[in-house]
Amino acid sequence: MFSLEEYKAAVKFFAASHRDFDIKNEGNDCARVVFSNLFLNAKQRIRMVAHTLRNEVVDAKEYQDGLDSFLARENAKLQVIIHHLPETAKDDVVSNLYRRLRFNPAYDDGRIEIKIAGHDRFFLGGKPVNFCVADGMMYRLENDIDKRTAICNFGNKKRAEELESVFDQGFVCIKETVNLKELFA
Repeated sequence: MFSLEEYKAAVKFFAASHRDFDIKNEGNDCARVVFSNLFLNAKQRIRMVAHTLRNEVVDAKEYQDGLDSFLARENAKLQVIIHHLPETAKDDVVSNLYRRLRFNPAYDDGRIEIKIAGHDRFFLGGKPVNFCVADGMMYRLENDIDKRTAICNFGNKKRAEELESVFDQGFVCIKETVNLKELFA
């Protein structure tokens, strides 16, 4: 078994080199490591399917700083499908991602889009999944959403493009959007 520091070093290496190698990912600590590396190495577009943008992974500084770094890139685009907006989103967001995204310049530039799928879930292999895919080559596919077990890869173009296709098909069908300007008016 690897220590968290060894895991961080391995993920950083594979992310920077875009090697096609499946990395197992389980738990919040490992999820934060993978997401921050995915964000730091993505250049153009990130698509994400998540339950919500309010939890112990998303609220972590390394996650949010990595996402800010990505969004600071010219023409970087973030598209997110969440299953629900927390009822406390407006009141509870002093430190969370909704407020941070709203006041990121990329939001006003139209480079951040968030849609709400409601009870509709994404299924692969008959199981509900969450995933994040970037630049047609990197992804984290959470295949057990309760245990947060996932497979990530920073260089598998075929699988990443498949996930992008699944995302894009769902994204165009979902009509309900999150208007962060209204939420934080």
